[in-house]
Formats: sequence, structure tokens, C-alpha cells
Amino acid sequence: KIAQFCRYRPEGTRGLGLNLAHDHYTAGEPLEKLKKANSENIVIIQIETREGLEEVEQIMALPGVDVAWLGHFDLTDSLGIPGQFDHPEFQSAVDRIVDACIKNGKAAGFLDMNPERVKNFRERGYQLLGYGHDVMVFQQALRQGLSQIRG
Repeated sequence: KIAQFCRYRPEGTRGLGLNLAHDHYTAGEPLEKLKKANSENIVIIQIETREGLEEVEQIMALPGVDVAWLGHFDLTDSLGIPGQFDHPEFQSAVDRIVDACIKNGKAAGFLDMNPERVKNFRERGYQLLGYGHDVMVFQQALRQGLSQIRG
């Protein structure tokens, strides 16, 4: 049902909201706006528990689900190997998630602060990739600036 709650009728059952952020607060023909919103929305399911991993093939086969996003810290914790990203069980999970996505014509996603790990995930078939976050970028800029100041 989660995918239905993310899309407007006739594709889903999302409550009607117009002239909001998703349509840039503009007026227009309601049916056209709903059609456009449905075509632009994506449903991302985060896989971050052993249970989610065990069901990933069924989850990604669901109509309306577009992306499986790997919650790597939480998943390693749920698997009893917190933060052990090189552990064979985690590596197997990484492959299982992307394989389920490929099999169902969906995308796999991942976010990390380690560029080598992000590159590895891209090479393994993950399509939605994030590198870093705002705090990390800010910290790097501060370090660079302080380094220049200190000479």
C-alpha cells in the first residue's frame, strides 16, 4: 500500500494536494498536474534490517516500488556485525539487494562518505548514489580554510 499512498488517483490513493511544493505552488489543470506528479514521484524503500533483506525480492517485485535503498549502518547492526562493511554477510546482502532490483527492473541506491565504497557500489550495479552530506562538505571546507590560515 505504501506505493499507493505516494501517488494520486487513478494510480494511487494519495490525498489530493495542489498548488504546493510538488507543483511549484502554481495554478493549473488539476488532472494534468496529478498526472505529472505521478510521473515524477518515486517510491524508495529502505532496506536496513535482516527482515527487509530477507523480503527484498518480494518487496522489489511490488508494483509502484521504484528503488531499494541500502541503509548500511542499520543493516550491519541488524545482522549482528555493526559497521563491518567488509564482512562476507554484508557483502552478500549488498549483492542480494542489487540483484533483486535488477531482476525487477528497479534501481538500487546507497549513500556513503567514503568515495571508494561509493565507486565500488556503482561498479556492482547500484544506480542511485550519494556521496557525502552537508555537514561533511562544511567540515572539509573549514579544514581547508584553517589549513590555509595556519600556513
